[in-house]
Amino acid sequence: PYLTKWQGDFQTEIGKNHASYFDKEGWLYFTKEYYDLFYPSFGDTYPLLSGAIGMTYEQSGSWRAGRAVLTANGDTLRLSDRIAHHYTTSLSTIEMASKNVNRLVSEFQTYFQNANSQQTGKSKAYIIPQSNNAGRISDLVKLLDGQNMKYGFASESGQALKAYSFDENEENHSGSITHKIQKGDLIIPFAQPRSVLLQVLFEKEAELADSLTYDITAWSIPMAYGLQTLVTNEDAKITTTQQREKKSGLTIAKPYAYALNWGSVPSAAILASLVSQGIVARYALNEFKVDNISYPRGTVLFMRADNSKHQSFDSIIRTLAATSEVPITTISTGFVESGKDLGSDSYPLVRIPNVLSVSGDGVSAQSIGQIWHFFEEELQYPIHIVDIKNFSSADLNQYNVIILPEIYTMLEKEFLEKLKSWTREGGQLIAIGASLSRLAANGFLITSKNGVKDEKPTEEPAHYPESYESSIRKPISEDIAGAVFKTKMDITNPLSFGLGTTYYTIKTSASNYQWLPSNGNAIFLDDKPVYYGFTGKKAYEKINKTLVAGREQTGSGGVVYYVDNPLFRSFWNTGKVLFANGLFF
Repeated sequence: PYLTKWQGDFQTEIGKNHASYFDKEGWLYFTKEYYDLFYPSFGDTYPLLSGAIGMTYEQSGSWRAGRAVLTANGDTLRLSDRIAHHYTTSLSTIEMASKNVNRLVSEFQTYFQNANSQQTGKSKAYIIPQSNNAGRISDLVKLLDGQNMKYGFASESGQALKAYSFDENEENHSGSITHKIQKGDLIIPFAQPRSVLLQVLFEKEAELADSLTYDITAWSIPMAYGLQTLVTNEDAKITTTQQREKKSGLTIAKPYAYALNWGSVPSAAILASLVSQGIVARYALNEFKVDNISYPRGTVLFMRADNSKHQSFDSIIRTLAATSEVPITTISTGFVESGKDLGSDSYPLVRIPNVLSVSGDGVSAQSIGQIWHFFEEELQYPIHIVDIKNFSSADLNQYNVIILPEIYTMLEKEFLEKLKSWTREGGQLIAIGASLSRLAANGFLITSKNGVKDEKPTEEPAHYPESYESSIRKPISEDIAGAVFKTKMDITNPLSFGLGTTYYTIKTSASNYQWLPSNGNAIFLDDKPVYYGFTGKKAYEKINKTLVAGREQTGSGGVVYYVDNPLFRSFWNTGKVLFANGLFF
């Protein structure tokens, strides 16, 4: 619905131009089918949502075809044929752009003029209250900067605006509140050159014309970044600044301890940096209050007593604090006003991860790539990767964390036994997505819900036989291509630390696992989970009352289960916090 008539019409004109060349050669082609313009991160949707014309041309064969491949009609599809098809569409595209250069430039200009005058939607602005996690706000600002989007931080408090909580239904005006602007609130106006892209990225649920779709159907940035977000239809008449005021929490020269605010990718990167430099850290299992400041569960503490032999203890932490958006505060005493004193067992040591993962045949290249990227680019922390066929000969005693990416091949019994023995001796195994099915029914507690007998009566047959044409739609009732679910959380479980009171998970399959039989269920779905995007009816019935993230204690170690890949495409930032919890806690 955000695309203009001009963009749709010109796509058709380009397609007809291609067709004229393909018709002359008798080449087969098709348009207007399964591959839609919906998810805003494709090579065609992103330009379209930026005022340009986006097109995708794909040729069958992919990497499997090599120099030639036999086709179903008994002919041969050669590499030279595929090159000719792409070459033709490329020149045809250039030809159409050249012939319509004035229209293209004019419509491109009009697109942004309309956006500036706010002709899409009635809302005026998004408001991200300054009370949100500072690290998450920092990550959002990086995204906005990368897209050249306008924003500002309120430079003063005062104006009261009628607003709607992003968690409520703005369409029927439920959840209406009066929000008093606070200094430091992030204001993102709708009327700006990137207005369309802003609204597409932020909206809770896009309008899906057809449930037979190609890719994920929900992606909302406030949900992905775990940010409380308000929408207002009123003009925010406030002055703003591009820079958020940063207050130093380092008020004591030689404190009893330093406290790191947990719950964002930047805070995970700070912790990774500090432990790699030999700083010993702990984390709070319970809320506590000291120096008249309240600290939530998951707060990371760097105690002077733990680091008495580290000569650069103060300078390292203070240097990081000076450049980071994540608050680091000083604590004067271990005698707290409420909660547990800082010398209590309620502050276990943070794990210093020595990490091993696997790649190779049967391992999803995307999954191991996402893990590798998270460690090297975001945490800037080392990870060792071994080919899965060499795993049995690896010395696991060197590692205290093993990560199983999504694995689509059966694991040998020797492989599984070695993992079980290693976890019993203190190792932390992290299993993601499809790898859970390799552990289920092999001595691990995780169990597929599909394995439980369904006590519901068998479906009555239809009154009339189904049409032949309907067969293409039948499988989607059992599928979740990519929808966002609002979960339930055990906020006392370390896997939930830093996530706040609400966690949204992005599901890309109907895989489902029962709640763990013990107290390890950190994040889960109830009997009627709220979701956004498309979910098939039968898939929905299967995934209610199932696990999202949990931990099984085995001996002195454990197994962390992530049913939904928390590092999916590296854009679900709260998923990265969830992943970091399993890594460090």
